[in-house]
Amino acid sequence: ETGSASPVSPSVPSVPEGATPAFIASELQEAIAYHQRGEHAQALERYQRLLTSPQPPLVAVLNGSALLRGAGQLDDAMAVLRRGIACYPGEAGPWNNLGNCHLDRRELQQAVVAYRRALALQPHFADARISLGSCLTKLGHPHLAYASICQGHRFAADAAERQRYLLPLVEALLALPAERRGDAASLERLVRQIEADIRSQAGDGDPSKAGLLLSQLWMQL
Repeated sequence: ETGSASPVSPSVPSVPEGATPAFIASELQEAIAYHQRGEHAQALERYQRLLTSPQPPLVAVLNGSALLRGAGQLDDAMAVLRRGIACYPGEAGPWNNLGNCHLDRRELQQAVVAYRRALALQPHFADARISLGSCLTKLGHPHLAYASICQGHRFAADAAERQRYLLPLVEALLALPAERRGDAASLERLVRQIEADIRSQAGDGDPSKAGLLLSQLWMQL
């Protein structure tokens, strides 16, 4: 998945040779400020400038590639991410973002590889695991998707992460053939656990939302 293509347009000015860490930090802060204000063109120009440094900041890799992907420049985004993987081989984020680019291009097998590489580095990476499950289902492996999502839900680091898996867990369960969903008692226990989590997620302030989700779930099961 690595490559040598340049991730930066020749028109983007380079970081000065010998730039200090303070200079890099200032440039990154400015890029993030533009990004937060929604001024994406200005943010991208600064991220791309940072990408010309010998060791570009990881944030510039992740945010710059995300902006390129959002603009439909998938080849450029993937070039940035391959550079990021080479510079940060122990980081899961570039692999996850590369998987997202493959997914946009409907390259499901390559997306699966990228998401699995991300999870090998960071097993509790919910974004990567949920996307992996979606790819596996589309590839005709709903049992593998369900097993992966269940693993993420079961070993979630906290309540917020556990809640992120609720809808993907339901979707993965419903994608299974009926005979692969387990016995009735086990299935009911799982659904009641999901029910409790959904009620907790929706909260007392929005009982109609919880009721709608639960009605749909019980009807489909």
